[in-house]
Amino acid sequence: MTECVLDLEVRGGRDCVTLALTGELTMGSTEALRACIEQLAPTWRCVILDMQDVTFVDSSGIAALLQANSVLGSEFRRMELHNLPERVRLVFEITGVLEILTVRPDPDATPIPA
Repeated sequence: MTECVLDLEVRGGRDCVTLALTGELTMGSTEALRACIEQLAPTWRCVILDMQDVTFVDSSGIAALLQANSVLGSEFRRMELHNLPERVRLVFEITGVLEILTVRPDPDATPIPA
């Protein structure tokens, strides 16, 4: 059994909810992220993932982010990633994920309109 090494903190805003992720986004933690997004999505127009304290992302983590982005988009909602650490940004750049997901450097910035 894989240990979950990701903590989630939820902060509500006006139209968006922010999930602050801490730790590793891996096979052992993606289900918790998926469940949290699934629970929050009906209430909010956008879901912001503050990635500042994410230390590692594997292929399962990338797949979970892409799936969440797709599901939210199909429901006319959106997802943004804020504060990508450099090592995570590099992985996303190499895999082409930066071309698919909306990435913003500042979690306090006004979200991009849908």
